[in-house]
Amino acid sequence: NGSERVIVAIEDLAPNRILVDVDTRGVNPVYQAKVFSTTVGFRARIELRMKPNGSLHISVPGVPAEIPFIILMRALGLQSDKEIAEAVSAEKTIQSELEPSFEKAAGVETIKDAILYIGNRVAHGQVEEYRMQKAESILDRNFLPHLGRTRSKRKDKALFLGEMACRVVELKLERRKPDDKDHFKNKRLRLAGPLLADLFRVAFRNLCRDIKYQLERMGVKRHVIINVSAAVRPGIVSERLQHALATGNWGRGRVGITQLLD
Repeated sequence: NGSERVIVAIEDLAPNRILVDVDTRGVNPVYQAKVFSTTVGFRARIELRMKPNGSLHISVPGVPAEIPFIILMRALGLQSDKEIAEAVSAEKTIQSELEPSFEKAAGVETIKDAILYIGNRVAHGQVEEYRMQKAESILDRNFLPHLGRTRSKRKDKALFLGEMACRVVELKLERRKPDDKDHFKNKRLRLAGPLLADLFRVAFRNLCRDIKYQLERMGVKRHVIINVSAAVRPGIVSERLQHALATGNWGRGRVGITQLLD
């Protein structure tokens, strides 16, 4: 509207990188690894924490409670204890640190048990088939989506998770230092291109949703020739882009992204 504005780059933590650090706020230090698993238009924060008793737990978006490490590895298709230990590390000292985690998973021996365990946390009190389905969709869609969102990628996800566990154990044994969040190798700059792409993605989704709604509304009346161009409201995409550029509000709590040129 006559004012010149400029898009300011945002500094962001690098996606799909494992970062380990120590949380020293409590009585005992908590060793943790986190990764911002990012695919197009979707970002999941996966966190692996080592409790004071030495057992590993993972928080996954969409699951209200933390999942024990061994149970999640089983659910991803590694059934035997040997396979799980070797996926973490070939070293005996690191494998022996997994002892408390194996104790936590006692009683969950098969892949099906593990998937049901997750299903019980997500869809409590539903029929078994639905719980299994819900748990599998969380494993495929919400857990490490950058490695793929199909069933065939579960093995890769298990190996990635093993690497996260290995790094947490190494951090505890003081074989590696905590990662520095402010180091530039762990940062990414998001310039105008990706930011506008985010904006367009949301606007285009809204457009598709709106077209569907308009067509359904037309379809209710009988003997009406459905006119597609009448269902497409042209303002949805352009107004969304203009509004964001004018106010600097990018949605999802991000504000001040465009600023006055001077």
